[in-house]
Amino acid sequence: MSDLYPIAVPTWGIEMVEGTIAAWNKEVGEAVAKGDEVFEMESDKIVNVWESPVDGVLRRRIAEEGETMPVGDLLGVIAPGGDR
Repeated sequence: MSDLYPIAVPTWGIEMVEGTIAAWNKEVGEAVAKGDEVFEMESDKIVNVWESPVDGVLRRRIAEEGETMPVGDLLGVIAPGGDR
């Protein structure tokens, strides 16, 4: 991975307009492997986990647990590992 990877509120269903961060499973500065469960999000109908599509390090969390955000809003950032 060579660039930053933005983590946005996913769309899990055609009617989903917002989601609430139920839990972060990774801390800022922690390594993230492809397939790791990074956070849990709750919508009106489901609670689901978001699995990382990339390897890297969780560099920033924008939203905290309990916050409700609209679909597409930025939740955090995964960046390449190592010294950058």
